[in-house]
Amino acid sequence: MGEAREHGKRLSDVVEVTWNNLAKADNPINYLRKLLTSPVDFGYSLRVKAEEKARVDALQAQKRKAEKVVRASMGKVFVDLLGTHQYVVDDGGRTLAVTDLAEGVVRRSVGEWQVEFMLMLKEGCWRAVTADELEQLRATAIAQREQALELQRASELEDGAPNHYVIREKTGSYYTIGHPSQVAREEAHKVHPLLKKNEKPRALTTTAAEALAGLRALLKIKPVTA
Repeated sequence: MGEAREHGKRLSDVVEVTWNNLAKADNPINYLRKLLTSPVDFGYSLRVKAEEKARVDALQAQKRKAEKVVRASMGKVFVDLLGTHQYVVDDGGRTLAVTDLAEGVVRRSVGEWQVEFMLMLKEGCWRAVTADELEQLRATAIAQREQALELQRASELEDGAPNHYVIREKTGSYYTIGHPSQVAREEAHKVHPLLKKNEKPRALTTTAAEALAGLRALLKIKPVTA
């Protein structure tokens, strides 16, 4: 139809997008002419619809593939790269049991976990282990946890008060921040100017003072100056 080209539209696009209403119209030709003169971009509507269908189809295909991986993984035990958590497909593939090897606490993942499970295996983030390997990893995780607790207790006894500036994991690099002593805070507040000779001492905020005191308590260094 030449009228479609005159209005910058493709007749097939208009008919495909509006077919349900067009088929029910009392006067289809008049209704179609009205659609052709409308500002609607029927080609764009078709592209959006096609893209959404492709996205949904891809997700459904990924889910079907993940379900196959889950079924093939039943009866196996997987661990993460750090060797701290165990993953087992349970309840006939309906849930994923996640166990903290050091604490022995089991949590269950329900819902849409299958795709993530497949991706973790594909990317090498989780690997299958034998029963002997699992026992070795569990023993190591428990030993590391006990060692971390001993370090914390030793630090508390040394300072005479709870001190949370200790390493929680021997192989880790994170710390738990506690509350520095009053003496440490007062010393951290003693900031002396370094750049200008006649500059007056600067007062620190409470947050800055606690951070500096914590750094000193952690590293066992002399009073920090700024």
